[in-house]
Amino acid sequence: MDLSLNETQQMLQKTVEDFITRDANRDKLIELQQTPRGYSDEIWRAASELGWVGMMIPEQYGGGGSDFATTAAVYEARPGL
Repeated sequence: MDLSLNETQQMLQKTVEDFITRDANRDKLIELQQTPRGYSDEIWRAASELGWVGMMIPEQYGGGGSDFATTAAVYEARPGL
């Protein structure tokens, strides 16, 4: 069984890595942890607009309808490696 990411999943993973590097890097997340809310509306909104929030929820219920492998590509993205 081939568990390699397909081209679409690889591009998605690259998009996530670029987003983390640019908008949600380690220093930014540590800074956000020190705030009362602990998160950023801008980061949450951007992730939502990119379709990463609710990826596994079926489309008929307003989600992305992604499969496990595609969702795993997002969660396993690691910038700078």
